[in-house]
Amino acid sequence: MKKNITYRSVMLKALALVMIVAMVCGMGIFAHARTVEKDLITLDAPMNLAVSVTYTDNGTGQTPWIAIVSPNGTVYQQGGNNQNMTFEQVENILYFLIPDAQAGDWMIRFDDSFAGCLEVTTAPYSRDVVIEDLYIEELDEYYAHIVFQTQFPVDKDLDYVVNAVILDEDGIVSGTKELCSGWAATNEEVEISVPLYELTTYSEYLLQLVVYVDEYGIEVSASAMTDPFGYENSDTPEKLKEYYMILNRSTGDLQIDWTAAAVWSAESYILAVYSSADEAEPIYANTFDADTYTTSLLVDASVQWLRVELSYKSSSWGAVSEVNAVTIRPNDVQFQILTGENTASNQAEISYSVPSGEIELYVFADSDEDPKPTKVSGTGTLAFTLTENENKVNVAYLPSDNVVILETKEIFVDRKAPILTFFEDLASVTTKETVFRVAGMTEAGATMTVNGNPVQINADGSFLIELNLVNGANSFEFVSADPAGNLSRRTVLINRSDVAAVVGSDDVKPFLETWLPLIIAAVIALALAITVLCMFGGKKQLTLFQTLKRWSIFGWILSGLSLVATVWLLVEKLIASDVINGKGFFDKVQASVDDAYEALQQMANLEQWFTVALVVAVVLVVISAGLTVAAVLVRKNQDKPKAPKTPKPPKPPKQPKPKKETPVPAPVIVADPVVVPEPVVIPETVVVPEPVVIPETVVAPEPVVVPEPVVVPEPVVVPEPVMIPEIVATPEPVVQPAPTQARFCPNCGTPRNHTGAFCTNCGYKLN
Repeated sequence: MKKNITYRSVMLKALALVMIVAMVCGMGIFAHARTVEKDLITLDAPMNLAVSVTYTDNGTGQTPWIAIVSPNGTVYQQGGNNQNMTFEQVENILYFLIPDAQAGDWMIRFDDSFAGCLEVTTAPYSRDVVIEDLYIEELDEYYAHIVFQTQFPVDKDLDYVVNAVILDEDGIVSGTKELCSGWAATNEEVEISVPLYELTTYSEYLLQLVVYVDEYGIEVSASAMTDPFGYENSDTPEKLKEYYMILNRSTGDLQIDWTAAAVWSAESYILAVYSSADEAEPIYANTFDADTYTTSLLVDASVQWLRVELSYKSSSWGAVSEVNAVTIRPNDVQFQILTGENTASNQAEISYSVPSGEIELYVFADSDEDPKPTKVSGTGTLAFTLTENENKVNVAYLPSDNVVILETKEIFVDRKAPILTFFEDLASVTTKETVFRVAGMTEAGATMTVNGNPVQINADGSFLIELNLVNGANSFEFVSADPAGNLSRRTVLINRSDVAAVVGSDDVKPFLETWLPLIIAAVIALALAITVLCMFGGKKQLTLFQTLKRWSIFGWILSGLSLVATVWLLVEKLIASDVINGKGFFDKVQASVDDAYEALQQMANLEQWFTVALVVAVVLVVISAGLTVAAVLVRKNQDKPKAPKTPKPPKPPKQPKPKKETPVPAPVIVADPVVVPEPVVIPETVVVPEPVVIPETVVAPEPVVVPEPVVVPEPVVVPEPVMIPEIVATPEPVVQPAPTQARFCPNCGTPRNHTGAFCTNCGYKLN
């Protein structure tokens, strides 16, 4: 609890005015200073109260009069007779220490005549406890009998702890073990028997006494030590042997291995690490099981010293072994790996500085099984040969046989220049613009300059840079530097002309470069179509349906092959894209710039051939689908029954040659017998120009009788009647033959006038 109160005295201007008036009037007036009382603090419970008053006298040299008034009216002031209060003045601060201050409202009084400023602070305090005496009265095989006495303003209970401690060569406590604890009273002589049987044999033990007194919730302590003494324990646990430590100054990793120091009777191991940054408290302390022999922790390797203390508790007697302490001084010998983590050199440089004498320095890689030391002294450097790509370089110094101080660094050796490529052809560029944009790619993590000026690139190495152009020729040198210091240079020449067009930009490309894949695809598809026509289009013995069917089958086979090729090219294209866009491309860049460019060219070729294969596959699928549809339509048309074609009326027969018979038409079915009308007598005036041969079945001038109708098994449609030419030279009527019924080919419609199995016109098989 702390409270600040500020009071200001009022100048007694009014009092001075009254005194002046009194002097003028001849009146006798005596001036008395006025005492002012203000609230100080309210205590909820008794405590030791400290009141400090800081004052400023404004150059008058006055000291204010201050009094503290308790709730029961007791006044505490400087020069007072209150024996319990302690008063002290330090410069312009007044201290009032009031022990056992009672609960209630406390007041402060001061003289209002003080012409300055007062600042009052209140707070609880505790009185000190002092160990007046501590000594070992008697020492036997198992106990140390000690006597101590404390001094305190009042009689109170106290707590105590007795420890056994060991000091190092600098007088600093290097080991502590608690032996016993308890309570006693202040201002009295206390005797304690301290057990020693858990200690190991040692010649320089000290007993440390620590006492604690609690007064009004505030704990105060004091400590003291006895004189050194030796102790021999007949049941001393086995002494720990040497254990090993490796301190990596680069990472701050401290590895501790006590496998060689392990003992069979250990129940647990106790480990503590101290640092010169804090000598009183350990920076690390832990207890390990009996089957644990190693640990590691992070420490500050820049300190002056580190001390590791190891002990164990015996499972047979319960005693703790003697502490085995090892001190490490990490920076007595300075050495450092100067080479950076990325380098184009084939050697690493190591500097060293030995303050005195000669030491052995080990420089080795992780793969070295038996590193050899190098003796160095004074100040200098060493060189270590590196291999291509990744290296882990270690530099070690052994201040003792069981301590290793280590420096490590991973170094990547890169002797290949970074890739530097542009996304367009910049071999010869002419433009009329004042600003030209260049896009490209370099190695991730590299830096780039254009004509010596640094430019910003993206994290993946891509860049887009605007170049300001002047009239005429413009030269720009692009330089890319990787973290190892390797350089790649590309020079770009750009000509600016107000009347010129851009050549070599992405907006204008050569005709063949743009349309070459489609031209190749069209030529391949046309060649395949011609091949199909040549192989299967000239066989006349095949029908149209059979030809189309064979064309479509062969087209689907070619379509399948082209689709397989398209899928294969797509897979290859995706693999090449992964190589370019992934870590594989970075490996190619590191291995060889030519290989990286070859990978880019391979990706471009795969994209072109994939386009060709895709176009060919689409064209062949479309052609095959068209042929299939045509074949289906032709087949449907063939399956439908066709109406027979009506034959044209035959031409009048020519005059038959002598001794040649006129062919007789095949007999056909007629619906009803036709009766020829009565013969007509031809007048005598009619002259027949030429004699006509009359068929054998007709007799003139008598009426010709038509033979009985003949029934044909398969009925056919009767064509229209055919006009029969006149067969007699007389005007008498001639009996006309009955209309005949013909059969036709269902494929081509040609009349069938024979009994063959195939059509004589198209070769179609007849029923």
